[in-house]
Amino acid sequence: MGMNISQVTNACGGNRPERIENDDRYFILPEKKHPTFIKYIAWINDEHGLYRIRGISDPVSADKYGREVQNMFYNFEERVEAIYGTPKLTDKLLDKSSLYMGEDELSYSLREGARELRAVWSSRITGNKLKDEISYVSLFVTPYVKFGYTFVLIIENATKVEENEDFVL
Repeated sequence: MGMNISQVTNACGGNRPERIENDDRYFILPEKKHPTFIKYIAWINDEHGLYRIRGISDPVSADKYGREVQNMFYNFEERVEAIYGTPKLTDKLLDKSSLYMGEDELSYSLREGARELRAVWSSRITGNKLKDEISYVSLFVTPYVKFGYTFVLIIENATKVEENEDFVL
């Protein structure tokens, strides 16, 4: 938490973060990475340093029932639960008018954004205190059937960044 670009570069074995847009997002190549994730995005603010990290997987091949996606998600969720406690789990259809409502259409409903599959660990939401000054952990499946895993490092840092952004509104 709070690491600047030079410190993140050192933590990535000398691989300098690559800026994505003209904001706080950078692609990073950490030395210590999980085999599920092919990309990592770090949010690094010039003034407040590192405040969020996200790992992103390759697209997951799945049949129309989405068994592979569900198996990967729930397997990963159990492993994270062993570290951070019970999450708030959301596995529901968001769009009741979707053409893809059946259990045999899970992959399609995820791709179309009509279904949400997410687990969230947060002291605000679950009441569980997380370790290492982490304030929020999220595991989710995107509409493109990819996994994302987000750590928000200490909410005070993220809040300071948001306050700076709000100042110009």
